[in-house]
Amino acid sequence: MEYANLSVLWARRLAGTRCRVILREANTISRISKANVGLKWMLIPHLMRVCYHWADGIIAVSNGVADDLARRVRVSRDAIEVIYNPVPTAEIVARANDDPDMPWLSPGEPPVIVGLGRLDLRRTSRLC
Repeated sequence: MEYANLSVLWARRLAGTRCRVILREANTISRISKANVGLKWMLIPHLMRVCYHWADGIIAVSNGVADDLARRVRVSRDAIEVIYNPVPTAEIVARANDDPDMPWLSPGEPPVIVGLGRLDLRRTSRLC
């Protein structure tokens, strides 16, 4: 995620656009940078310290990730919002078959398109 986050921040800056950028961080940076060696992992935390301040918001998947990010990237902990990854509880699974009570899903309304995806740089780099 660090690569994608840094890329989008630089893209917005270079494009000169005012679109909002909200970053999502799922990794504990201190553990990743200790587990990986090389110039890349020496530079990434430094680039994050410089660039993450350009974001309009930062989301972390846990308090631990948020705390580590605040320490390592030197971003105010108050600037990081925690939104946990979803967990399929019994209630959610049971409600999955319920008919939704949403007016925009009623017959005669325009179609609704839902998109889902994942950016996997390991797979896309093979295409280049």
